[in-house]
Amino acid sequence: MQPEIAAEIIDMPAEEYHAHPALSVTGAKRILQAPALYRWAADNPPKSTKSFDFGKAAHLRVLGAGDPVEVLDFDSWRTKASQEAKAEAEAAGRVPLLVKDWQTVEAMAAALKAAELVTQDGARFSIGDLFTDGQAEQSLFWIDSDTGVPCRCRLDWLPNPVPGRRMVIVDYKTAETADPAEFGRAVDSYDYHVQDWWYRDGVRACGVHEDPAFVFVVQEKNPPYLVSVCQLDADAAALGRARGERARR
Repeated sequence: MQPEIAAEIIDMPAEEYHAHPALSVTGAKRILQAPALYRWAADNPPKSTKSFDFGKAAHLRVLGAGDPVEVLDFDSWRTKASQEAKAEAEAAGRVPLLVKDWQTVEAMAAALKAAELVTQDGARFSIGDLFTDGQAEQSLFWIDSDTGVPCRCRLDWLPNPVPGRRMVIVDYKTAETADPAEFGRAVDSYDYHVQDWWYRDGVRACGVHEDPAFVFVVQEKNPPYLVSVCQLDADAAALGRARGERARR
């Protein structure tokens, strides 16, 4: 059953969330490209890809929530047996992953847990701590007050509010490089600045926090699995808001 649109947070399966008709940030990005692309994607859900499955598995291992993964003992997907096993896993609602890829996911999770961030004043803290004291994969629904458009988003990690402390929303992304300069180019290419504003808007609309911060935890998919924490500057955040509002209009 689809929830009534209201300002609320719902712990729901991913497939139910993705089937909901409220506008997501992915839908907004497609509208900004061309409304026809949004309509076509809504009627023709995209198929899974190797990169997409790897990202899902990494999210599950790091966040502790998400689609279940089935690790299959094959060297590749070239054989008929491996393709049949992959199809069976997908039909059962599981993410198929080769053993070597799961080993990479395990190594990435260990590297992220060990990674530290050093602030300008020399303080150090564990990046893995950003994914503690909260809940993973939370679905937010609200009505945009300016346009009346029903909206939704699904947060990788929603921290528990702490009185007197600004909330930091965290989004985990795997990438070829964690270099902040390169990630800045990815922000522009994939409209991640729209996601930044959209998610913060959802948190505000649902009454969780009036002025949340948003950071991307970016991790490389190759050894030694470097990690960076990136926050958008004011110009990028303002552009994300402008583009998000345009999509809703």
